[in-house]
Amino acid sequence: MTEFGTDYKEPTMDQELPATMDHELLNVLRRGDEHQIRPIAGRMQNIFSTMSPRGNTVLHMAIRFRNHKVIPEILRQQDSLLRKHNLKGETPLHIAARVGDPAIVSTILNYVPAITNGTESEPESLLRITDDEGNTPLHNAVRNKHENVVRMLVKKDRIPLGYINKAEQTPLAIAIDSSLTDIACFIIDQRPDSLDHRLPEELTLLHSAVMRQNY
Repeated sequence: MTEFGTDYKEPTMDQELPATMDHELLNVLRRGDEHQIRPIAGRMQNIFSTMSPRGNTVLHMAIRFRNHKVIPEILRQQDSLLRKHNLKGETPLHIAARVGDPAIVSTILNYVPAITNGTESEPESLLRITDDEGNTPLHNAVRNKHENVVRMLVKKDRIPLGYINKAEQTPLAIAIDSSLTDIACFIIDQRPDSLDHRLPEELTLLHSAVMRQNY
C-alpha cells in the first residue's frame, strides 16, 4: 500500500482487519454513517480500544477512509482517541494532515484547545506531537502539498513551524526542497526566523532556495 496523500489509495480489508474486529465494523468505518456505528459501539465494548495490525484505531481508519459521517460520531463518543499513536507513532491528526481533507482536519481541530500566546510553554497540543520520524502533522501537510491544511494548522498553532524532524528538516525546508513556493512564502510570512535554520551542509534555507532557483 502506498503512503496516503497525493497518491493515497484506500487500504484493503485484509490489510487493516484486526483479529478482534469484524468486517461489519470495517465496512462502517469505510462507507457507513453515524447511525450504523452506534449499535456496533453498544454491542462491542472494546470497539474504541481495538487496533489494526499496524496499530491504527477506529479513528485512524475512519480518517484514512475519509468517512466524514463516522469521524464526528467517534469523536463524540471517545475523543481520547485523538492522542492514540499507531505503530509509526502517528496520531489521527498526522493521518488527517497527510490525507489532506480540510473538512476532516477542521473537525479534529475543533477538539484542540486554543493556543493563547503561541509560546513554547503552552501545554503540548496535538499539533506539536511528533511521530517516530520526528514529523508533526504540519510536516505531513507540507510534504503532501496540502496548502489549505498547512494554513489551518499554522493558524491554530505557529510553534511547529520551528520543529525539526529526524532528517533535520523544518516544514519550510521541506517546502523549499519540494519547490512549493506558495507554501514556503506563507511560512516565511508567518515566521521569518524559520529562514535561520541551517541544513547539514551548513547552508541556510535561503542558500538552498537560490541553488534550486525557486525564488
